[in-house]
Amino acid sequence: MFDNLSKREKTMAIIVGCLLPLVIVFFAYTSITDSLQKKNNQIVALTERVGALQLQQVKGELAAKRLAQYREESLPANTEKSVTQYQLWLQELVEKTGIEGFTVNVKNRTAPETIIGYQNRPASRIYKVEISKGIGTIRQFVELLYQFQQAKLLQRINEFVVRPIIAGSGAAAKPTGKIMIDRITIEVVVVSNADDARNFEQQVHAESKRSLDDYLKIIASRDVFGLPNEKPRLGVDTSQEFEVGRNVRVDLEGRDDNKGQKLTYAISDLKSDLDDETAVFDESQVTLEDGEVEFGRLPKGEYSFLATVTDDGWPNKSAEKKVRIEVFEEEVAPPDPVRPEANDSYISGKTTKDGSIAQIWIRINPQDKLLMLTEGESFELDEQKWTINKIEEDAVIIDRDGTELKFLIGRSLDKPEEKAQASETPLAKDETSNRS
Repeated sequence: MFDNLSKREKTMAIIVGCLLPLVIVFFAYTSITDSLQKKNNQIVALTERVGALQLQQVKGELAAKRLAQYREESLPANTEKSVTQYQLWLQELVEKTGIEGFTVNVKNRTAPETIIGYQNRPASRIYKVEISKGIGTIRQFVELLYQFQQAKLLQRINEFVVRPIIAGSGAAAKPTGKIMIDRITIEVVVVSNADDARNFEQQVHAESKRSLDDYLKIIASRDVFGLPNEKPRLGVDTSQEFEVGRNVRVDLEGRDDNKGQKLTYAISDLKSDLDDETAVFDESQVTLEDGEVEFGRLPKGEYSFLATVTDDGWPNKSAEKKVRIEVFEEEVAPPDPVRPEANDSYISGKTTKDGSIAQIWIRINPQDKLLMLTEGESFELDEQKWTINKIEEDAVIIDRDGTELKFLIGRSLDKPEEKAQASETPLAKDETSNRS
C-alpha cells in the first residue's frame, strides 16, 4: 500500500499515524475532565443548598425558641385582663420604692395588632404605659429601674424624663434632694397564644451580675442633684463602767442628717488590761450587730476599742470614737460598828424614896430614858446586865455582868473608877484600919 508513495509521503503517513492515538486520548481526557468538573459544580451547588437549608432550619429553631421565650415572658393573651394586671403590678412596684404622688396610665388600651409572616397573621399587641408626676430620690429611681429590669416581662422603657426639684430661686436656689418624674414611657408586649394562666408577678430574670447595692453605690452615690453628703455622728459614751457579773453591752448610736443613707459600724484596736493575771479575755466572743457591741460578762479590768460609723453616701464619710470600759468589783463597806450606849449614859443624881431609901438616877440618852433605881434593881445596856449593888454618898457600886465597878455621880457609865477602888467599900476600909 505504501509502494506508490514517495519517501516523504511515507514519513508523513508514519507521523500522522503516531499522532492520531494522542489526539484520541486528548479528546477523551478533555471529555472526562469536563464531565468531572460539571459533577463537582453540581456537588458544590448542592452543598450550598444543603447549608442554606440547614441555616434556615437553625434560624427556624432559634426563632421557635425565641417565640416560645416571648410567649413565656409575655402578658397573658387575654389583653383585657392582662393589661389591667400589668398596670396594678407596675403601680405596686413604684409604691414599694417609696416614690410618692405618681400615676400609672395605659395610653392605648385599643392597641392594634402587629402583623408578621407571609400569611399576614397577627403576632402581638404593643401597649404603652406611662408613669408620671412622681416625686422621690435618685436612690428610689435606681431601685425602680433595677426591679423593672429584673421582672421577667416583654417590656422596655422608651422615654425617661425626670428633673431635680429646686428650692428657692436665683442665688438662693439649691437642690432639695428630690426628683420629679415628668414621664416614664413603657412599651409592654402581649404575644398571641401566650399563657393565659401565667402569674408574672412572681417571675424574675436570672440575677444580674451587679446587685442593687452595687448600682446604688455607682449611681445613687453620685447624685449631683441631691444634698451634699454630711459626716455622720457617733453618739456613744466614751467612758462606761460595769460591775463584775453584769452583761457588758455598748450602743454606738450613729446618726446622719442625710435621710435614707445606710450606716455601717465597725470596731477595731480592741485592748484589755485585766486585774487578775490568771483571768482570760476571749476577743472572739465579742459581737457587733446593728450598732450594738456585745461583750458578755468580762473579768475585772479595763478595756478599750475604736468605734467607727460609716455612711453610704458619696464619698463615704466616717466618724470614730475611742471607748473605754471599766469592769469593777463593788467594795462592800463594813457594817457600822455598834456604838456603845454607855458613853452617852450618865449617873445624873440621887434622891431618896419614902424619905429613907436612897434612889439613883441614870440618864440613857441613846434610848431617851431616865431610870430611877434602888439597890438591887437592874437594867440592860450595851447587851449587858447592870445591877445596882450599893449607893454611896458620891458614888455608885454597879455589877456589870459579874464585874463590880465604881462610878462617881455625874460621870458616864463608860468611865468607872479603878477596879481596886471600886471593890473597896467603906466597911472594908474600917475593918482594915482596925486590924492595923
